[in-house]
Amino acid sequence: KTKHSAEDIEADMKKMKLEEEAKKANKIKAEEDAKVQAAAKDEAAAAAAPIPGKGFCETSCRVCPQCALALEEQAERDEQKKKDDEKKARQEAKAKAEEDKLKALKKFQQQQKDALAAQGKKKKK
Repeated sequence: KTKHSAEDIEADMKKMKLEEEAKKANKIKAEEDAKVQAAAKDEAAAAAAPIPGKGFCETSCRVCPQCALALEEQAERDEQKKKDDEKKARQEAKAKAEEDKLKALKKFQQQQKDALAAQGKKKKK
């Protein structure tokens, strides 16, 4: 037999059961708090994340993530414009070369025609 009475043992069992339930409740509460904090952190990160196409921030600081993204977008647009301008210049140069080539060919054909006509006149005389 033990020195403890049945009532003491029962009281200890109830006390241990209450402590376990309190631990479980604290654990559940801690998990919920962690979820809430994670959600708040995600929302803050999403709010702080730069928005593509928005441009510079209100102060145009050029330092914050929004301004950095805007500078990158601007650099990309400038690079694309430069490429487009170079392509357009090449196309214009090609068109001009074709036009010059055609003019030269027509001039040559006209010279040949004139030369044949001059030879024809010389033969007739």
